[in-house]
Amino acid sequence: MLISRHLSKEEIFAELEFLKSFEAITGKRYLRMCADERLKNEEVRSTFRKIAADEERHAQLVQEIIDIAKRK
Repeated sequence: MLISRHLSKEEIFAELEFLKSFEAITGKRYLRMCADERLKNEEVRSTFRKIAADEERHAQLVQEIIDIAKRK
């Protein structure tokens, strides 16, 4: 049986910072794959660029959540 508990405010902020970092790192990985000259398929490159932009936007959204929570 799983035991659940409430996270402290510090734990929540730590999780959010982790998630923000994860999104940013993931976006950079997609850009690196896109830049690999062995990748010849332009449709795949284009899709990787879109995913990278999405990941960057996710990181920005997580930062917005952090900023809102810190103001409260």
